[in-house]
Amino acid sequence: MLTLTAIVVDGVIYASWLFIVAAGLTLVYGVMRILNLAHGSLYAIGAFTTAWAVGAAAAAGASNAVLLLVLPAGAIAAAAVGAELGEGVARAVHALRGQGLDRRVAPRPRARAAARTGAGAGIVGFKIGLTSAAMQQQLGVDQPDYGHLFTDMLHAADTPIPTSAFLQPRAEPEVALVLAQPLRGPGLSVADVLSATAYALPAIEIIDSRITDWRIGLEDTIADNASSGGLVLGGTPTAIAGRDLSLLGCVLRRNGRIQHTGAGAAVMGSPLLAATWLANTLTTRGVELAAGHVILTGSITAAVAVQAGDSITATLDHLGTVTAVFD
Repeated sequence: MLTLTAIVVDGVIYASWLFIVAAGLTLVYGVMRILNLAHGSLYAIGAFTTAWAVGAAAAAGASNAVLLLVLPAGAIAAAAVGAELGEGVARAVHALRGQGLDRRVAPRPRARAAARTGAGAGIVGFKIGLTSAAMQQQLGVDQPDYGHLFTDMLHAADTPIPTSAFLQPRAEPEVALVLAQPLRGPGLSVADVLSATAYALPAIEIIDSRITDWRIGLEDTIADNASSGGLVLGGTPTAIAGRDLSLLGCVLRRNGRIQHTGAGAAVMGSPLLAATWLANTLTTRGVELAAGHVILTGSITAAVAVQAGDSITATLDHLGTVTAVFD
């Protein structure tokens, strides 16, 4: 019969083997950003290792109490190692990919816009994303991103939108600003944006991603047009002069039930500040915001997943209500 010391030593050996294999697999899958495979492999390794340990202990005449402890201990160890290593590698990969990001990805929006307009789509405006500190921290960046709004992304309110046109659609409530005058920088201020704005509309942005389970990094969102898939604009133009959009309240409902609430201050302090950042960023890259362009200023609340049959309604103080219906 094995002594307690021998069993402990064997346990350390099995745990070390599990850790080494787990670290290797998680590193490979983590860099590839397929963390579900990393975790699945770890669970499988944990199961095999546990079975091996149980068999070895039983053959050596270990007590039933020891055998009962080995199984849950192996499973817990596998899950803990998988979660910690997987998320750690993902964070490291995101941080590394953020280095020199602007130089690598700046040409992509221009190339994408050229391809879409070459295929017949028109540009109706721009959107800003990653406006919340929480999302920036999650993706390891310190600034928002942006994307184009094309004519083929527009959907009418209260009119069925085919969910089959999207992969993993989610809906976000936003303030849309419509320009009366072009914005040209550099050095644009909030006052410049305010004076150039004709009116605001309530809006719902449909975001989407080609990355499984939305495990995205900043480069992914930029490659995916800042994860923008579509937009629905309300029909009640409202002048914003004299209104503090940071205090604007928002209620997001799915099928009549409240899902999230928020305020305009969640968007970089104010939707106007977000729009100013966007205008200055576009100017530095040789892009002009023209009269008539729409600016989606960023989500006021967390996004909600949508599926066929859902009705999403965003109600924004003083701006009105807009509803997107999914078929």
